[in-house]
Amino acid sequence: MIVAESPTALHRRTALWRRLWALVAGSTIAIVTGAVIATLVSAGIAYTVITLTTMLRR
Repeated sequence: MIVAESPTALHRRTALWRRLWALVAGSTIAIVTGAVIATLVSAGIAYTVITLTTMLRR
């Protein structure tokens, strides 16, 4: 078995602007997702409260 060695390029760090862009984009996605989930949960709770209130009035 013969093993050949070949030179490779060294790892370069990611540019600062790409890391900042990833941070901003990830934070924005997290905030929007949280807002959507909170809206859906609050709508479900409001529907439940309205339904139960209507049932108790009968």
